[in-house]
Amino acid sequence: MKQLKFLLKIVLATAYIVVLYYLLFAAESLGRGGGAAGDINLIPFHEIKRYINHVDSLGLFAVVANLLGNVVLFMPLGYFLPSFFARERLRPHFTIPISMCISIAVEVSQFMTGTGSMDIDDVILNTLGGIIGYLVYAFMHPDIRDGEYDDE
Repeated sequence: MKQLKFLLKIVLATAYIVVLYYLLFAAESLGRGGGAAGDINLIPFHEIKRYINHVDSLGLFAVVANLLGNVVLFMPLGYFLPSFFARERLRPHFTIPISMCISIAVEVSQFMTGTGSMDIDDVILNTLGGIIGYLVYAFMHPDIRDGEYDDE
């Protein structure tokens, strides 16, 4: 049973990585065509405010898809990280920086490959998604909250 659960985790994590790669680097419908390096935003909450302030001109779908999409996209990462490190049960002080570093790597890669812009707001939203994913994992695995670390 343990082997089947582990295999299922591997399959789900692989599917997540494939979908993540597609959405972040290959989806032409999301403007991921490749080419010259994109824009840079290093001012926290600048783009988030812009999206909220211009919801009328951008459209509610575009605003929700961008803001909520960045959060939802990294929730599985926050869930999978502690899942694959059963003995260590990656605590938030490990899961959060790892989620943030992966998000920064994605933003820099998108910028360098011209498949997107480099935006600190995306890092903030992606990291929030990692935190939420971790909280879902912790809620579903009471042994984390209780300080017990049994292997799954």
